[in-house]
Amino acid sequence: GKSGLHDNDDAKQLLPRVISNLLSLEQLDLSGCAVKGPIPTEIGLLSQLLSIRLSENSLTGTIPTEIGLLSQLSSIILG
Repeated sequence: GKSGLHDNDDAKQLLPRVISNLLSLEQLDLSGCAVKGPIPTEIGLLSQLLSIRLSENSLTGTIPTEIGLLSQLSSIILG
């Protein structure tokens, strides 16, 4: 499935808690959602993830090493 939280002001507070519940997610597109802070390490739990789009946000910190666990990931757009 695909998750689009565009124009969702709550996305920045909900992301770490919600992301760990989306185990069968294949596409994560949070571009332009005003997400702030670091990419949560819980992203490594999304083993079915094929693509990540996190552009146009206010992300801080480093890319978590847990992204390396996503063996099916074929596309990642961060900036």
